[in-house]
Amino acid sequence: MQKQEKKGRKTSEIDQLRKIYANIDANKRIYAEKMLRELEFMSETMSALQEQIRDEGPVASYVNGNGFEVTQENPAQKSYNAMIKNYNSTVKVLMDMLPKGENQTDELLSFIGGGNE
Repeated sequence: MQKQEKKGRKTSEIDQLRKIYANIDANKRIYAEKMLRELEFMSETMSALQEQIRDEGPVASYVNGNGFEVTQENPAQKSYNAMIKNYNSTVKVLMDMLPKGENQTDELLSFIGGGNE
């Protein structure tokens, strides 16, 4: 899939989430909008990192300064692992902003389930 197509799809998903948060308290909505932009960035970045990990594998081999071949975790894998933790934390904060007992939580969970490819 083309990069532009992925970005378009992610943007439309974030736009759907913005509708969920349109009816929350105005002060929370400002913070939610910032977090949604961060969520969008993390989602796009994680997709790129996933693609890189699929292409290169989770471990990388290289020759160090002493001429020895060394195998270590792919830097993309490290970045992905760190970012997924931040992504999950951001989602939790966003979920906590929603009024309890409303269908909006289901919409957010639906997005999260399909948000990473």
